[in-house]
Amino acid sequence: MKAPKKKLNENPSLDEPSGPSAYWTKRVLNLEEVIMYTGYSKCYILKLAINSVIPHSRPTGGAPFFEGEKLENCLLSNPIKTVQAIDKEAANRIVEKPIKAKRNS
Repeated sequence: MKAPKKKLNENPSLDEPSGPSAYWTKRVLNLEEVIMYTGYSKCYILKLAINSVIPHSRPTGGAPFFEGEKLENCLLSNPIKTVQAIDKEAANRIVEKPIKAKRNS
């Protein structure tokens, strides 16, 4: 009889959490948790950290740690507006400030 196959990830701390909010039960995240939360590769996260794109700490000069709230703010720092939001904003500006006609001299 064959032994059952082992899961790829036997470490319970690295198992997928039950939802996005499960990542934020901790205030400080390690590199593996950031990888799982963002979906980015380890190499890319380290590149962003080294280039000071994402805020992090290295208290002992070794492994980086990330504050959950700062990481979330960084990830959401450059929002792209939808076409509907742009149209609505344009309509509001037209209503607020009508375009003045230029006079020909």
